[in-house]
This record gives sequence, structure tokens and C-alpha cells, in this order.
Amino acid sequence: MADRPAGSTTSRYHFLSLKPDICPPTTWRWFYFRLAPWPTGQCPLTSSDAFRRIRYGLDSRQVSSMLTPASRLGPYEVIGLLDAGAMGEVYTARDTRLGRLVAIKVVPDAQSSDPDRLQRLRQEALAAGSLNHPNVVSVHDVGTEGEAFFVVSELIEGQTLRERMMAGPLPPRVALDYAAQAARGLAAAHDKGIVHRDLKPENLMVTGDDRVKIVDFGIAKLDSPSARLDEAGQRPTIAGRTLPGVLLGTVAYMSPEQVRGESVDGRSDLFALGAILYEMLTGRRAFEGATAVETIAAILRDNPALPPGTSPAVSALVRRLLEKQPERRFESARQVAAALDAALGRGTGRSLAPPIAESEPTVAVLPFTNLGHGADQDYFSDGLTEQLIHELTRIHGVRVVAWSSAVKLKGHEDDIHEAARQLGVGSILVGSVRQAGERVRIAARLVQVSTGYYLWSETYDRQILDLFAVQEEIARAIAGTLERTLGGTHVRPARRGPASPEAYDLYLRGRFVGNQRTQSGLRRAVECFEQAIALDEALALAHAGLADALCLMADYGHMSPEEALPRARAAALRALELDPGSGEAHASYALIRCLYEWQWEEGEAFFRRAIELNPGYATAHHWLALDHLSVLGRFEEAQQELDLARQLDPLSLIIQEGKPYLQMLQRRYDEAIEGYRALLEMDPSFYRVYTGSGRTLTQMGRYEAAIAMFEKGRSMAGEVPSILGALGQSYALAGRHAEARRLLDQLSALARERYVPSTPFALVHAGLGEREEAIAWLEVGADRHDLPLTVINTHPAYDSLRDHPRFTALVDRIFSSVFKS
Repeated sequence: MADRPAGSTTSRYHFLSLKPDICPPTTWRWFYFRLAPWPTGQCPLTSSDAFRRIRYGLDSRQVSSMLTPASRLGPYEVIGLLDAGAMGEVYTARDTRLGRLVAIKVVPDAQSSDPDRLQRLRQEALAAGSLNHPNVVSVHDVGTEGEAFFVVSELIEGQTLRERMMAGPLPPRVALDYAAQAARGLAAAHDKGIVHRDLKPENLMVTGDDRVKIVDFGIAKLDSPSARLDEAGQRPTIAGRTLPGVLLGTVAYMSPEQVRGESVDGRSDLFALGAILYEMLTGRRAFEGATAVETIAAILRDNPALPPGTSPAVSALVRRLLEKQPERRFESARQVAAALDAALGRGTGRSLAPPIAESEPTVAVLPFTNLGHGADQDYFSDGLTEQLIHELTRIHGVRVVAWSSAVKLKGHEDDIHEAARQLGVGSILVGSVRQAGERVRIAARLVQVSTGYYLWSETYDRQILDLFAVQEEIARAIAGTLERTLGGTHVRPARRGPASPEAYDLYLRGRFVGNQRTQSGLRRAVECFEQAIALDEALALAHAGLADALCLMADYGHMSPEEALPRARAAALRALELDPGSGEAHASYALIRCLYEWQWEEGEAFFRRAIELNPGYATAHHWLALDHLSVLGRFEEAQQELDLARQLDPLSLIIQEGKPYLQMLQRRYDEAIEGYRALLEMDPSFYRVYTGSGRTLTQMGRYEAAIAMFEKGRSMAGEVPSILGALGQSYALAGRHAEARRLLDQLSALARERYVPSTPFALVHAGLGEREEAIAWLEVGADRHDLPLTVINTHPAYDSLRDHPRFTALVDRIFSSVFKS
């Protein structure tokens, strides 16, 4: 540490390193205090004892009474003093039975000699020991040695939050993250009926990897009942001290009900957390006074405001935590954690979606509740919700969660905090719809998750023909609300509404059944879109829906590309003609230009235009990443687009599966397997997890494990040709040739009844070492423009064929528009 400049007379804050020789090297602690001017080299605070007196207010008698190194408390051998305060002394010790380092808090004799208080302390320690949470210190043991009572807990290597804040305010994301972790720890304690009552920066430890742990659960309740408030002794200090007497807690962080001597519950801890969060964000205490009495008056009177420029959502969250009346605060610590996570734009637990920009406003539209005549009308409310999402994506500067993620929360509209946690958003739009003949009533409300307050609400009673106008009204109202809250939003021009209510009804029904992604659902979707077009040929949405359904039919192998793709191309072009501003239509046409027509540069241009028109269209980012960039080997760009898709559609398993798939293409097999394991935890019924794992395990040479995965996927999805081909390749590579050839026979039988792509045949032959036959099948697929064929450029399953001249010629043929000689 640099010396203070000679002759300086300005009082400054200084750091002073403390490393007593009794502490192990891993327990360096930094202390922060205000010093009167002193010349260079003449700081009067040079001894460990002096530091303890400054930090803890200990007198020389207390310092001299500390345990010495090598002292024993049962099986624990003391190494050295770690911390000290009015409620006890904390030592680093070694558990001689398990050989681990622990922290031991020893209670002063004056308290441990009182049987009632000793019993209470034991009960509190045992209660804290019942907690098992990553954000709560673990209590390992309690015991007595002579007249001393001690509590053994994990040794946390890090610093207190007080020390972490010594340099000033924390970055907002760091402060919110620390508060969210503390809230999760409080939730675990409150679930066990434990109220901390002395939450403060000194009782929050921050580890080297930024893990927050709550310490001293229940211990702070045990001040002497005979003590009384001592204003001089309770002036706010660097360390802060616990109030003795009936007022249990540290003054600056006490709730109003605490300072009034009333009974408290977990909401009192939430008030303290709000005061701590305020301090992390501003660098100053929420409630200050020259004496404890003045501080208490400020707690009862003042409503501290965060500085200008603070996110309105964060300001509202802190205000709610610091409400004077407990019933006006959050109901639970778990609710606070969810609100903080939403403010950060993330979920809790294992995060599959990448982080988003801190200032980006985020909205999710939960499926509108159908108040009509039964579940057979769900298509109407769900379709309306999906179209409203499309309308909201036209708001510049707002991220809107995709329909495929929102629909997974259908039936859980009441729990907006859980929805926000899963979707990683700050605002939720919920509503209901009731259809009666040609009239429809729509009720909608926009809820700010961090506060639970309505930002906007409205009810519409209109003709079905007016639905587009209603969607536009809702989008503009939300845009105005977000602009007032966050600024910088505006809505793109509206598109044409339907001329026929029946046509729009058929369109909604087609989207509903098509989203099921089954063969029967896609066929029914095609029928609905075609019927809608017959009634209203100018309905661009119906043409775009038809193009998507036909593309999916070909992609899933339900129709041959010769049958599906020309029709899909015509539908996409008609949608573009009717609505040149449709991002969906541009993406549909881009996919056709890439996978079917192999016009990669033009296809990319259409993808880029789709994203420019509709940045919130997750499918466009997803298709660009995996159906264009990855097959060209542009993996870094593909990862960027995939991250955007995962942000926009965090619950879409198809989109989430893109991450391990991309890692597999890059031959990062261990990472890919871990990614598939994470997806398996997310939804064990998703068959592509098993088939993707199987493909990765095959490339790792773990053929039997791969076979087991493929068989599991096959049992869930049925006799899908792509699964049969990959399974056959694994059988062949494992030396089980007879089983591989039986799958070839099965594929041939299927091909006599329906369209089967060429790639499954090629994979089995490649596994058997029959390279000529494998390439011959790929050439057949090239003649038909099979959609799955484009993966051969980067997929490791075809590595055994890469040095064959016919394979090289085939790759050149497919990618001639970009791989020019």
C-alpha cells in the first residue's frame, strides 16, 4: 500500500492490511476507517490489538482474554482469532477428526453462565443448523467446554459485504445479484420459521467467487434483557453494533415494527434487505442520524430516494422493500428473489438463456384465458395471444418473449413472479378473451413484476373484424407505458387487418394446430391456411403460415421436398408481396432459399432483412444460426444469433437444443454432453435430447451408450427415419452389423410407403465402411434437394467420407454459391 503523501492535511479514507501472525495466509482481511491526518510512516495503529479495538470497540481486558493458538475446544484445535464483537469471539480452528478448517464462535462467559440464555442460544444454533442452502452459512456443531459455549460453522474465505462496499457503491447488477442471493437465503430460513432480525452488511459474507452467505442466524437475538439503549454507544460505526435490550437488531437496518418493540416476522428481514440494497446502490445508509434515537426517527419518518438515473424498476423494488407497513412489502423473501432476478433479466437456478443487456426492457405475454364455451375455443384465445406477441415485437427497443415459450406457462397465469423467473422478464401482460358470435371482449393488463403494480390495464368490446385494431391499440398503449418508464420505444406501422372474420378465425386455428408440430397437426394447419386464403386471398398472415407449415412438413419428412417446397416458395412470395414488412415471411423465404435452393448469400440477406423488420422473431435468429451459418462453418456468428434466439424464447426446447448441437458440430463433445444433460433436467420427455446425446456419444466412440440413447429416443418418437439412420450407424461402428443391416431393410420398407430422406441410408452405409454406397445415397438426395443434406459440410457423422473425391464434389455442388473456386 502506498504511503500517505508527506505533509498532507486532508483527511482521507485508507485501506490497511491486517495479517496477524495467528491467522492463516488465506484469511487476509481489509479494514476501512477514517483517520485524522498523520505524517508518513507514523500511523499509530500498528498492532493487531489496536486494530481490533478500532473495529470492534473492545477494551484491553477483552483483547487479552482471547483464546490462544493450540487451545482445544473438544475436537477443535484453535489456530487463531478471526473476528470479535459484543456477542462473542470467532476463531479459525481445525477439526481434528475430519482434518478440515472451521470457524468457531465462542460466547462470552457473562452470557453462557445464564442457563436460560444458554438454552436459547443452543436452540437458535440448532435451528440455524437445520438450514442447508448455498446462501446460508452451514452450522456443523455446537458444544461446551468448561463454562464456554461454542458454535462450529463452515469457514468462509472472503470478506463481509461491509468490506466489499468500502470503495463505494457497487455496480447495479452486482448489487441486485447480491441482494437476490441474500433473499434466497432468507427464504430458506423463513421456510424453517427462522427470522434473522439482525441482517446487516456485517452479517453477509461474500466469497471469492461472489457467493453471498448469511451468517449469525439467531445469534443477534440474544442481547442482555437488562441492557438499555445507549445513544452514545449506538452511533453508527464502520462495523455497526447490535442494540441491547428489547430492541433486537442493528439500528440502521431495523424495521419500523422493530423500533416500536412490536413482534416481527420475515417481512422485517425484507426491510433490512431493502436498506442494505439501498446502501449497495448509493454508498450511504438509507437511514442515518447522529444518534441511535435520530436514526430510529429517520426509519419511522423518511422515505429515501435513489439517485436520478436509477432504473425505475429498481427504484420501485427498493421502495416496496422499505415500506413502513409490513403488509405493503413483498409477501415473502422468495417473491423478492424472483423480483430481483426479473430486474436482472434472468431466472434462478441453472440458466439456459444467456444474459441480456441491463437496460433492455423485457415483456412476456402469457396465454390469454379463454372465458368462452370450453376448451374447443382455446385456439381463439391462444391464437389471439400469439398475434398480440407479433404486434408487440413491432415495438422498437423492447424484447418480447416468443409464443413458444409463453405457451408453456398456460394455466399458470396467476403466478406472475414464477413466470417472470422462468422467462427472464421485467413485465408481464396477462388477460382474458370471450367470444360471442362476431363480437369479442378482451381484457388486458400489464404488470411490473418487481413491484406487482399494474402499469396499464384496459378492456375492449369489439367486432371480430376489429381485432387487428385492438391488437394495435394494446401494442401502442404498452409502447407508451414503456416509453414513460424506460424511454426510447415506438411502434412500427400497423399491417393490414382481415377482410373476413371467418378467414382470420381459420388462420388462428391453423396456427394453433400447427404449433403442435405433429404430422396430423401440420396437415390440418395446411388445410386451415388454404381455407383462409380462399376466403381472403389478401390475408398475408395466412400465406406466411402456409409457407411455414409446408416447410415443416418437408423438414420433418412428412412430405417430399418436390411436393412441399415449390408450394411453400409460392406462399412465401405471395406473403411478401402482400406485406413487404413481414419479418416472418422474409424468414420463411430465406429458409427455402438456403435449404432447398442452395442460394446461401441471397438466403442470408433475407434472414438479415427478417431480423431487421422483426428483431424479436426468435425463429429467424434460430434458423440463421443453425440452417445457414453453422452449415457454412461460421460458428462464432452462429453462436451470437443462437444466443439472441435463446434470449427471446428461453423455454423453447428446440432452440435451447441448438447450443449443444452447435458444440457437437465444433467437436466440443464434452461440452455438448453437458448441455444435453442440462436439457434432460429441464424436460426429460424431450426426445431430441436423447438423439442429440446419441450423436455426440457416437463421435466420442462410446457406441453402446449412444445406442441406448437412440433406443430411448426411438421409443418416444416412433420410427423416425433420421433416428433409425443414426442408430444404424452406431450399431455398425459398434460391430453389430446384423442389427445395422436390419435397420437398412426397415428404412427401405418405409421408403416404399412414404418419403424418406437419403441421409439415414448414407449414415448406416458409412458406419459399415461402405463409402461408395453412402455417397451414392447422398447424390440421390442432392438430386431431390433433400433438406437434411446441407449438414454434410460440417457434421462429424460424415467425416469418414470427406477425403473421397465424389464427396468433395457433392459439397462443392451444394455450396457453389459461396465456395467459389
